[in-house]
Amino acid sequence: MSEAQSVPGTVAVVDPDGRLGDVVDALTRGGIADVRTLDSVAAIADCPSVACVLVPDAPASDEGGPDGERLLADALERTDAPVGVYAAGADRDRVVELLAAGAGTVICVPPERDGLLANRVRHLAGVLEDEPAEQRYASLLDHYPGSIYVKDRDGRFLDATAYSYDGYRDLEMDRRMAVGLTDFELFDAEAASSFFEEEQALMARGERIENRIDRVHIDGEERFTSTTKVPRYDADGNPVGVVGDVRDVTPIKRRERMMATLHDASRRLVRATDRETVGETAVEIATEFDVLPQARIDLFDRESGELREVAASDDEWPEWQRDVGASVAEAGTSHYRTATGEVVAVATDRHDHDALSLPEGVDSVSGLRIPLGDHGVFTLDAGEESLSPFTVELAHVLASNVEAALDRAEQQARLEAQADRLEEFALLGSHELRNRLQVALGTAERARAQDDIEAVDDVVETLGRMNRLVTQLLTLARTGTVSNATSNVALSGLAEEAWATVDGGAATLTVADDGIVSADRDGLLEVFETLFRTAVDGGASETVTVGTTDDGFYVADDGEAIPEDQYATLLEPTHSDVEVSEGDSVYLVAVIADAHGWTVDVDGDGGGTRFVFGNVDLKRVR
Repeated sequence: MSEAQSVPGTVAVVDPDGRLGDVVDALTRGGIADVRTLDSVAAIADCPSVACVLVPDAPASDEGGPDGERLLADALERTDAPVGVYAAGADRDRVVELLAAGAGTVICVPPERDGLLANRVRHLAGVLEDEPAEQRYASLLDHYPGSIYVKDRDGRFLDATAYSYDGYRDLEMDRRMAVGLTDFELFDAEAASSFFEEEQALMARGERIENRIDRVHIDGEERFTSTTKVPRYDADGNPVGVVGDVRDVTPIKRRERMMATLHDASRRLVRATDRETVGETAVEIATEFDVLPQARIDLFDRESGELREVAASDDEWPEWQRDVGASVAEAGTSHYRTATGEVVAVATDRHDHDALSLPEGVDSVSGLRIPLGDHGVFTLDAGEESLSPFTVELAHVLASNVEAALDRAEQQARLEAQADRLEEFALLGSHELRNRLQVALGTAERARAQDDIEAVDDVVETLGRMNRLVTQLLTLARTGTVSNATSNVALSGLAEEAWATVDGGAATLTVADDGIVSADRDGLLEVFETLFRTAVDGGASETVTVGTTDDGFYVADDGEAIPEDQYATLLEPTHSDVEVSEGDSVYLVAVIADAHGWTVDVDGDGGGTRFVFGNVDLKRVR
């Protein structure tokens, strides 16, 4: 610290509760030799040669802390030295209040910035002087990158920035050359007349123009400018001219237009009805923007779980894109490829595009992989070129729109499947109800004719099964699924209960191993009854077996095997009342399993038929 910057006198720091200790230490580190801490404003009188005074102001949250305004007023009455307020954490309103109360300055600089803090105090003490106003004014006009100008009543330029009148043509002239000229010497007559009339009207009406966007053409190129003009007044309030600025906002307007175009184009995504079409449409949209490089969409295969390409603008892709694709989708974290080839993971909120920024230490990126929720990955790669921050933002906006479109497509597919299932199950359910009603009526007639009490029991049993089916139909109509509440059900007990309703003849039921299944009890009972009747129909099976697998259970018989070419259609709604079943449709089994989230596979290897249920919440019983 040079001698010229030392403070001639004492810097008196009023600190009644010790909160400014770090400030005093910082001033000392900053080269101010004579800093004295006082416990009250009254103690200022005991300090010889006070250069300046600093009093504290407590934050609003610190009830009972020192009141800067009161201490300031007291200090101003006791000394002619300039008095500043140290107000750590003060907001702008509080700073204005303290300045209005007479503070020489308000300081909020933290103590760790000791050099800056010390210089603020030197300015308060008058040791460091500001540049002369004329020098500051000239520096502004020489170095400001935009176009600022001052005109008199006749539209003459009294001063202007180093002159390049953005939005019209680059004049490449020293700013002092513009002094004394008007718009008529700088622009075409039509434009100059428009400027003059506009500025005369502003002065006459006392109005202003703020940030008006104008579209102009320069050498055939469309450009956009932002114009601000306000009247100037003399000491008596009379208008004496205008002050204004013109900024070239073409890049901003082009980005706005591009973003609006992207949102308009993204409406095509809404019309896409399936995941593949969404991916293809997204790549088409990306190729319509010059700033977006080659693009690709990879989506998870819902069957295999593997990530696979569904659309791409180019056939060849860098190796890094293939390597990190799955990890991006699974982790939900974007990956950026830097200009050096390094791949960095970036945690971004893809729904808050204004907050996007490059990772620390990364100056530019050349490639992006952006997760699309749990659907897949959106990829962009610019090769050796760098992507601008706006391009990165644009890519994230498109990725968000693609993710939303994929959500809609999958939801629509679920709704359509649910509607189809509702219609199919309702049709099949009504068919089954008619069958069971006919059985019940026939049994009731036999019971009445033969006075057969056992036949009455059969009627009750059949009506009970009908009631379960009606309940499932009602549940399906209300919720779109035949399964409602689930509970823990023992396979062995429920299988035996279902077997008791089946006329198995000489066939027997075997429970190979038991397990506890989380299931809708009535639904699982319907599954067992349907498969048992299918197995023993016509006396084809001698043994029906129920057992567990690694992730579920199975029902198998030793009867005639179903031909392999019928596996695919066996569980479809069109497959009912065929050779394997003359009553209950096996399709009911598929619907109930689907409602539980189970898979169903049919296997006929080794003779007989085996229905295997997977993805079941099951606990084995030893």
